[in-house]
Amino acid sequence: MVTMVQSVKSGLAALISNKFRGVPFVTLYVGLERIPHHTHENLLFEASPVFEAAFSGKFRESSDRSMDLPDDDVDAAERMVRKL
Repeated sequence: MVTMVQSVKSGLAALISNKFRGVPFVTLYVGLERIPHHTHENLLFEASPVFEAAFSGKFRESSDRSMDLPDDDVDAAERMVRKL
């Protein structure tokens, strides 16, 4: 039986998927908890040439479209992503 929460999550996922279809996103996994932050890559690249180099070069991040940032503060990363 599908719960209301599952139904809302499914509907929200479909809405997000349709709205951002074709928009290039990358995922930053922050802190030891690996909290995911999905970020539009162009905004991230404009903010930092380090991220652009990692996601555009011959690094693992380029093919995975994700980056682990285990030593970074989760709150600071969240504030950074919101400002983009």
